Order: sequence, then C-alpha cells, then structure tokens
Amino acid sequence: MRAAPSRNALPLLLCAALSSAAAPSRNALPLLLCAALSSAAATSNDTATAERISRAARVATQEGSTAAATMAQSGATAVLKSTGHNGTQVLHPIKKLVQRITAFYRTDVNASNETWQNHLDLYVPLPRLKRADGTVPLVVFFHGGAFQHGGRVWMPSWLWAWRKRGFAIASVDYRFEAYPAPVDDVRAAVRWLAGNAARYGIDTRRISVIGSSSGGYLAAMLLTAAERRLLRSIVLLKAPCAL
Repeated sequence: MRAAPSRNALPLLLCAALSSAAAPSRNALPLLLCAALSSAAATSNDTATAERISRAARVATQEGSTAAATMAQSGATAVLKSTGHNGTQVLHPIKKLVQRITAFYRTDVNASNETWQNHLDLYVPLPRLKRADGTVPLVVFFHGGAFQHGGRVWMPSWLWAWRKRGFAIASVDYRFEAYPAPVDDVRAAVRWLAGNAARYGIDTRRISVIGSSSGGYLAAMLLTAAERRLLRSIVLLKAPCAL
C-alpha cells in the first residue's frame, strides 16, 4: 500500500468510499484508505494531493471516523512540509487575485469648474382633456432616494395615471449634494415651469408640488422660499420632517 505509483488514484478512491452510501463497510473504508494515503503522502511532493487529503479529513470527520480524519490530516501535513510549507502558509495567496482587481477611484477635481444642468420631464395631456380655456393644472413631483439615488423616472403609477384625468405632470431631477444645492434645483424648476406655463397651456393658479421621502423634504423647504407664492398646494409623502 506504500507503492508511490498508486498515490494519485488514492484520493479519488477515498472520496468515492466516503460518499458511497451503499458501501456495507462504509465505516472501515475511510480508515483503511486514509492509512494508505497518509503513508504514500509522506514522500509526495504534490500539494494538490495534500489539499485532497485535507478535504477527505473533513468528510471523514463528518462521517464519524475520527481515526481516519486524523490519519488523513497527518498525511496532508507531511506533504506540506515536504514542499517547504510549515502548515500555516496559504497555498494560493489572495495577493494574486487582488492584482487582477481593477481599482475604482476618481481623481481630485476643481469643483468650481464643474457645472450642473437641471433636467425635468413634463407630460402634458391631450388637447381634448384640457379645459375650455385651453389650460390644465400642473403637479410637480420630487422623487425620493435618501439623496443618494433615484431620478425623475421614479414616478408612482397613480401619479402617472393623472395625465388621463387632465393633469400635466412634471418630474424633477436634483443634485445629491449638501444643502442648499438640491433646494436650489427644485426652486429653479418651479420658477421655470411657472415662467413657461403659457407655452405649455398650464394654469399658473393651479400648480401644486408633491414630494416623496427626500423629495418631501425638498417640497417642505419651498414653504420658506419665495417660490411658495407660485404654488397652490404642497403635499408631503413619507417626508422626514415635522411641520
């Protein structure tokens, strides 16, 4: 059983024996094969064999064969030492994997040279849904997202359906930056919509704002801004504030 030519096949035989539920001598086979493999491993320079032995030891332990696990583990230790390892070194250093990982970073920029172009989507109902004077009420929506994510496409389905009831809907983007940047953005959006109301058939007497979550905070901030006079009502949904 010490014959070196057979040591490469022994790990496979061992694993087969341990995983075979039908083997009548299931408890004896791990012990016999581990003993043979441990003896052969003492003169082996194959680290892959050592890894197989270690796996076999874990399986043997799970199967209740403590003696087999001990023998397999001693064989693995012998292989490691024969290849210059002390039993605590990593066979496959993580460093090799780290070298293949691309780092994601952004270099420093001069913020004073950066610009932000606000965007909003405006949906105007069909002419047949407009009132006799050709105008429609406008609902301006500020999305949520904890000032971390989201965008003007984040509109609730119930608000989208209001277009069929004769409402114009505007959904506004804003910067995810410190105060007052996002507040300035929504204020500018309200001013632009009111200033271009005639162009899109919007009734300036019926402009309302709805803000959800972080968007609700921005909507609440309009209560203290000059743009408040341009709005008929402000609705806060799940807004993190107390008024």
